[in-house]
Order: sequence, then C-alpha cells, then structure tokens
Amino acid sequence: MCYASLVCLGAFLPQDQAVSQALRTEPVSSSSILAVGESHSFCVASINFYNDSRVCLVAGAHYTFHVDACSTWKDLQIVTDANGWTAEQAPFGTRRLVRRMEWRRRFPTANWFELVGTIGQNECNHFRIGCGDSGKKYSPTVSGPFYAFANDLPSKYRNNSGSIRVTIKRVE
Repeated sequence: MCYASLVCLGAFLPQDQAVSQALRTEPVSSSSILAVGESHSFCVASINFYNDSRVCLVAGAHYTFHVDACSTWKDLQIVTDANGWTAEQAPFGTRRLVRRMEWRRRFPTANWFELVGTIGQNECNHFRIGCGDSGKKYSPTVSGPFYAFANDLPSKYRNNSGSIRVTIKRVE
C-alpha cells in the first residue's frame, strides 16, 4: 500500500520513518526538510493541478506561509489574490451556477481559487493557506512532500492563468 493510502486510512509512521517513506514513494525529484528558522520560496501556477514546493513537511513541526502582496492569478475572467473569490463576486449572470458547483471544488470549504496546501498528492490532506498570515502556524499531522494549488473544479484548470509566489518558513 502506498504512503498516500496509509495517510487516508489514518495510519502513520513515526516522524523520521514517515519522511523517508514519503521521499521514497511520492513522485518528488528532490525534497528537503527545512530547519527551524529556514524558509523556502516557490511559485504556484494556477494552471497546475499540483505545484511541487520541493519541501517535505514534518509531522508536529510548525510552519507559516506568506504570499507576496502583489501576487494575483486569474480564473477565466476573475482576477484574485490567494484568498480567492466567492460566488457573490462572480459575474452576475453566473452566480447561481457557481453556487451549485461549489461542492465539486477540490476543497469544497475553501474559496474558489484560494491557495490550498496538501501533504503528498493526496486529496485527504488539504489545508487552507490563502494569502498567508505570519501569526498563524500550521502543524501537519503527517509527514510528506508539500504541494500547493489554486482551488478550482478538477476539470477547469486549463482556463486558469498566472502564478503567485509563496514562502514557507519552519518556525518550530
């Protein structure tokens, strides 16, 4: 059984084994583990289903995320920042359709086009990032490679454009 399947089933390995297992089974060319105080920046392209940060998050460690203030991306015709947009911000004629489709987003409780993170290429490990808040810490419950994406319908990534720059920092 693959590492991602074990995570979905609620099983997990001790932190050091989980990291080495994740690096062996996830399709990552080279992931690094950040030391406390170390940070790493990478671009998240809205057209990509998964954006590889090349960082492996460690269960129990604490991280913060920061998005460059001027970063925006575009969902068809809606320009937004990493906090995304809501159905009320959609063009008037499409709001009803947008509301009906919300449950089909990859992460239904996050806004449209909100920056979302995940451990591994795994739909059960999503967490909201948005524009980031340096005072808000994220502590993963499992170890593995960190990916990010714009929250959209799985079939609608081709109409996306733009990218944002994200900095992840290990704080504890």
